[in-house]
Amino acid sequence: MRHARLTALLLAGLGSSGGGAVIAQEPTPPVFGAEATLVSVPVFVTDGSGRSVAGLTVEDFELKDDGRPVAIRAFQAIDVEHPGSGPQADVPEVVRAVAPRQFLLLFELSFSPYAGILKARKAAMQFVEQSLRPGDLVAVATYSRKGFRMLTNFTLDHAFAARAVRSLGLGPEFGGDRLALTGGFEDADTAVPASDSAELDDQIRSQLASLQDSLRVYHGSRVADMVGTLDDVVRALAPLEGRKQIVLFSGGVDESIWKAPDELTSTSLNNFTVLDSMRRVFRAAGQSDVAIHTVNLAGIEADVDVASPTGRNAQRRTGYDSLAALAENTGGRFVLPTNDFARALDDVDQASHAYYVLAFEPAEPRPKAGKPRSLDVRVRRSGLHVSHRAAWVLPKPASGTDLTQLRLAAAEAVGKGLTRGPLHVRAVSVPFREPGGGASLSTILHVDGPAFTAECRGGSLDLEVYGLALASGRVVDVLSVRTSIDLARRGGALRTDGLRVFTAFVVPSGSADLRLFVRAGRATGSTRQLISLPEQAPGELLVLAPVLVRPLGDSAALPAGTRGRPTVTNPFRVESESFVPDDRALEPGRARQLFLFAWRAPGSQGPLEMKAELSRPGTAPIPLPLAGDSRVATDADGASRAVASVVPPPGAAPGDYTLRLAIREPRTDRVAQSESTVRLEN
Repeated sequence: MRHARLTALLLAGLGSSGGGAVIAQEPTPPVFGAEATLVSVPVFVTDGSGRSVAGLTVEDFELKDDGRPVAIRAFQAIDVEHPGSGPQADVPEVVRAVAPRQFLLLFELSFSPYAGILKARKAAMQFVEQSLRPGDLVAVATYSRKGFRMLTNFTLDHAFAARAVRSLGLGPEFGGDRLALTGGFEDADTAVPASDSAELDDQIRSQLASLQDSLRVYHGSRVADMVGTLDDVVRALAPLEGRKQIVLFSGGVDESIWKAPDELTSTSLNNFTVLDSMRRVFRAAGQSDVAIHTVNLAGIEADVDVASPTGRNAQRRTGYDSLAALAENTGGRFVLPTNDFARALDDVDQASHAYYVLAFEPAEPRPKAGKPRSLDVRVRRSGLHVSHRAAWVLPKPASGTDLTQLRLAAAEAVGKGLTRGPLHVRAVSVPFREPGGGASLSTILHVDGPAFTAECRGGSLDLEVYGLALASGRVVDVLSVRTSIDLARRGGALRTDGLRVFTAFVVPSGSADLRLFVRAGRATGSTRQLISLPEQAPGELLVLAPVLVRPLGDSAALPAGTRGRPTVTNPFRVESESFVPDDRALEPGRARQLFLFAWRAPGSQGPLEMKAELSRPGTAPIPLPLAGDSRVATDADGASRAVASVVPPPGAAPGDYTLRLAIREPRTDRVAQSESTVRLEN
């Protein structure tokens, strides 16, 4: 029962809205796609001092799947000191899914001294704010007599995670069930006491004192619960692909509580239960690709212990063996009790600065679903230590009944920028220059209709939409929507035309990285866009790429504001008529509407002349006649919008083309060109 409750709590921190039962399941190693044509494994290589080893190549590795040698089909060397070394957009999805570093900072409050927590908290904030790199995912959690509590999900928003560390869940941002998949942005601007705030420190001191007084009464049972909870955390993290690094800040527990007993008394039976739980943690961590780094807080009561003849605290050995065992048996690092936690966390960081992702085809063409297969990776160099997960497993067919697992997949898809899922999700984004000089991206997210058919049952459809906008690896805006759709009114439109979500992200000038996720019922889908915001020189006519559109009509459409832009409208509009992007192929002889956005010099008005053609290498351009007059209107947002009908000539050969437009402003004779890719079908 504890495993089920813990899994629900963990996934709630990853975006679950609570409610509903969670079925406890036996842990399985991570799984890698329904077809598993490629399996990827992250590999960490360290030298004798525990530092990561860079510069290895694919020739340095050999890999066995269930004891049989296999060829390495894809290889990626990653060095966080050089961001360009990370996976690019064209690498296999299974490689990109395991590449980011993932840290869970877990503060154990039951057996930790106040001074140790305070010093560890300061060092952890520094670790999150200064040591983590763009693309690193981090989560924050606590364990106390009230059990495990997830303060943040695995998020790219390091500033939000640092605020969670600062308050340890006591700040106003962390009350109730307010954690979206993308981070706790609902209260992102709420003031939180500074790290050295006396008021906040007093709250933490008071809570720890009250907590630890009560723990003395039933110390042994609390040790068993803590170890069991850690086992549950490891198992709950298993579905996340890639290596998960838990950094456990704890005073540790008395080794006599869990070490093997000499005699089977009533007390030692409880000890045996704890020992068995420790062993389960080790096994689960090996299969789930979880490394537990332990930071010993025992004895950290002051810089100098004046009560000690040596000036040092006499209790620093307490908890040593328990924390060392957790680290040594899961591939983690054990940090000795010291007042210099920042240096200790730097060692944890340095151990994964350089690492490798290996992808292979299974040795058995059709491996049995659900059956763990062992992995063995070796380096053809002496003196190096290799750490990787112990096994992988081909997933069994999804039952579609575990909503919490769907939300865990959502957090992973958004955080890692993955494109996957049965829902076919596409996005069209339009860069805008704001009057104050900033930039934004008006975005229409489209989910295909046929995928909704199986979900459109009953009276309503639960819908969740999440999105992140990143610039230079930093989260700059977020979209978070939870609602339901009335199927009596919109079910028909959903089945035939799908769903469109209108939103707008506030971003800085330059480039932006959009990650978008949709859950409709129990079906999910995600996508990613890398967008460059074009600059407009003074007096220049700037035209964006042309977009094929059709009238909005009765399409199922949902406006959804972001943190930066709470109110949004459909950007594809001319005067009182609204349009939506339409990616159907062009057909010879059939008119289609073409939409473009233009930014003109201040004071410029009047018509725009357009000439269109279809081109592809090796053939002469095909003129694309315009049917009727184009309509042009300049909106209050400063953009001129034009819509015109184009008709591909009869007899044009089918295939992929570049649709090229030449735009002229007659009053000023300014000219601009733009283009996009289209498909022509008979």
